Amino acid sequence: MKKLEMLFEDEKNMLYKCIYCNKLFSCMNREWMVCPKAKIFIDFHGKVIAEHMSDRSWDINKFIHFLRQMSLSWREIYWKIYARLLKFKCTICDQYFLGSEIPHCSYHPLDPKFQVGSNSGV
Repeated sequence: MKKLEMLFEDEKNMLYKCIYCNKLFSCMNREWMVCPKAKIFIDFHGKVIAEHMSDRSWDINKFIHFLRQMSLSWREIYWKIYARLLKFKCTICDQYFLGSEIPHCSYHPLDPKFQVGSNSGV
């Protein structure tokens, strides 16, 4: 519990929940993370942006309390949250991903196919 308190003393480690996709993200990871359900817009440099938007009603303390009610130990809760803060880069597809997504491979050898006017595809 004390390790979590120390972790959240730094504002950049604070977790937020996206109102569009319900994923947890931190301020420092928001810059490179793409929200699959966010509205797409293009910046001045032609870069496509689909950012997570934080849910103001979501509370990290209530979330941690919920995890405790699920009989998770403080150690398990700490590592689940810490894994959401770690950023790794895939050596195959050169994309960033979170530590909590290590068992999920996002590499696919085929070209992506998107529906016209949508930011979701396969």
